[in-house]
Amino acid sequence: MFMRSGIMMPRNDATKVTRLSQLNNSFELVIALKLVEKTTARYYYKAQGGLLALNDYDNNEDVTACIN
Repeated sequence: MFMRSGIMMPRNDATKVTRLSQLNNSFELVIALKLVEKTTARYYYKAQGGLLALNDYDNNEDVTACIN
């Protein structure tokens, strides 16, 4: 994966996942820091990004109703 500097992305293990409800709530944050300021004594880095808000939007009853 290539990320430009200053970006943060959450990663989740999606092995054998076929539905949103099968994802767990354990995320690994992958961060590509961007140098924003350099002084004689310190370096200042920054990254920003969002986290997912997970809900199960699948409704098996609707699917079953459509098939029957």
